[in-house]
Amino acid sequence: MDDDLTSLERCASYDDDATYTRGSCASCDHAACFLYCTGYCDSMCGDACGGNVSSGAMCALDTLNNLESVCEDGGFCDATSSAATPTTASVAASSCTGCDSHALCSQCVSGDEGALCMHLMDIDVLTSAYKAMILISDMNATCAAYACKNQTSRSSARASALLAPGALPAR
Repeated sequence: MDDDLTSLERCASYDDDATYTRGSCASCDHAACFLYCTGYCDSMCGDACGGNVSSGAMCALDTLNNLESVCEDGGFCDATSSAATPTTASVAASSCTGCDSHALCSQCVSGDEGALCMHLMDIDVLTSAYKAMILISDMNATCAAYACKNQTSRSSARASALLAPGALPAR
């Protein structure tokens, strides 16, 4: 994605529902689920990753869109235990790029509900839908960085390490 564009500019032409359907993108979503939906992501979106028509990326993006309530309701703002370490593997299939961009844009550019998702796109933390799976795999670090009002220095350091350049796989 072009670093100079805002999330709205990046997603100006995402409305391609006829091309990128849940059925046509299922194999890409299954691959991303298998590689990236670990830890808390598996707990929250594991069911969405299964079946004939996988929607794990949409579940992970929806979780990010509701991060503040998910973190508070799930007790992640009070947690001090370590969560699963996200994998560093990558989805190599270039055929998934369209599906990935469609999922990211359709979930993130949705008014107030997509505000955090759009912000994460604008600061280049969230550059693909599968990275949402990585972020929610470690809810303690992600909540501390983006949702919890009282962050501990330990959680902030873990979030910084998770989101540091090179920590997430290149797409």
